Amino acid sequence: MRVLIALLVMFAISIIFHNSIRKMPWVFYLIAVAVSIAYLASFVAPDLRVNYGYATFLKVMQRGTFGFALLTIVMYIGVLPKASRLRDVLGPIRRQLSIAGCILLVPHIAFYTRSYLASNVLETLNNVAISLMLAIVLVLVGLVLFVTSFLAVRHSMNPILWKRVQRTSYVFFGLMFVHLLLFLMPSVLAGRAETQTVVAVYLAIGIGYMILRIVRYACDRKESRENAAA
Repeated sequence: MRVLIALLVMFAISIIFHNSIRKMPWVFYLIAVAVSIAYLASFVAPDLRVNYGYATFLKVMQRGTFGFALLTIVMYIGVLPKASRLRDVLGPIRRQLSIAGCILLVPHIAFYTRSYLASNVLETLNNVAISLMLAIVLVLVGLVLFVTSFLAVRHSMNPILWKRVQRTSYVFFGLMFVHLLLFLMPSVLAGRAETQTVVAVYLAIGIGYMILRIVRYACDRKESRENAAA
């Protein structure tokens, strides 16, 4: 349920503050940085974890829930009908949402890097080890997408190259789901109802996006053929 709540919260923020995010994106980024720093404070001040509210905040942040929610919204914006009102509202801030989403994933990356690099989990090739290897690929691809999302970088690149780089976001989004499913699989197989619900939600989001992506591709191809014929 945390994933759905995070999606609803991020969606509501995106809709309500879309004009502010478009006009003053740096404020949006600073908020994302501040939230991430609030999480990282637990690394140097572990006593903060005894506070129930802060402990709940830590759990949400270390799972990357809000970052995932923003990136999901970014991907879904791309499959909305071109004439939809929702796309008109969210399309202009897709870049800003993507940057903020990447920033909010930093606590998740920091937590699991700290937890697993000091362990021997990678010595045995299993689903968790493969999931963590995919995580390394995701961090590298995500870093490239993050950097090239800034206008200054975009304007300094060849437009064709920039577009090709941004298309890797589809690979990133797909690998993100594979990473999540592999990592959660042991809990699912152990019969943990909460994890099974979480996986069901992730699958619904991923399959829903895949269907809409195929529909969007078919519509674009049809439009191109009609324009060529005209």
